[in-house]
Amino acid sequence: YVLDLVDGRLRGPSGKNKQVAVTMTAKGVCPISYRWMNAQERRDPRYYVIKATSYDNPFLPREDLDAWRSNMSRRRVEQEIYCKLLTPTTAIFGAEFDNRHIVDHDWRTFRGSKVLAIDWGDTLGNVALMIHIDPKTKQWIVADECVPQASDMPGGTMTRQKFRGVLREFIAKHGRIDAAAADRAVKGENQWLRAYLEKKQGATKFATMKTSKEQSIQNGLEMLRDALDPEHGDPRLVFSKQLNPQIRGENPGIVPSMRNYKW
Repeated sequence: YVLDLVDGRLRGPSGKNKQVAVTMTAKGVCPISYRWMNAQERRDPRYYVIKATSYDNPFLPREDLDAWRSNMSRRRVEQEIYCKLLTPTTAIFGAEFDNRHIVDHDWRTFRGSKVLAIDWGDTLGNVALMIHIDPKTKQWIVADECVPQASDMPGGTMTRQKFRGVLREFIAKHGRIDAAAADRAVKGENQWLRAYLEKKQGATKFATMKTSKEQSIQNGLEMLRDALDPEHGDPRLVFSKQLNPQIRGENPGIVPSMRNYKW
């Protein structure tokens, strides 16, 4: 983690052999850190600490840094711009997700752009969200969710074929959608959904991540943090009060998942 953070802050191709020495004190003061501490106590000029932020890098224009900050969460600014090694939180979105993200919003009366987001599972984990984009604020509002439980299905089991049936009803309930985004790993289901939307609604924008790196958990978490808790302004991602805040069955909804997610 430390090496990745320092290397990322260098932001340049120079230096073929990047090296950094890190010493930790999780089990007490190790010989290296103990030697350093003693040297500083006797004011040995050979041992000193240098602190620098991204703003101290002469190769990074200040206007670029300011532009990056405008799209970052408060926590990410501390880490990416001021280069702090932050203590991990117990719940991933503990500090970023709170009551300000729960808003009054009725999907039945909304007039604006709609995005269908899907995470394909198998016997577990099949989830779809309907996201509305406010035409004035450009906020993304998670307006409704499709979170079927295996216990609700005939025979008490969930399959992809059964989820297709539930998903058809969910899409029909919301009418015309403007775009859909789905998990890139399940190509067969994506092909089915693309064909189904084209048949029922005509040409519909359909997107997936293009690489596994784009879809990495860490990348997704940072994108969510940036939207939930930008350094300036209101959250860019909020959730309707109509969503179920309670955990029901083996497949939790989006609100309890945001509150309890750990990785």
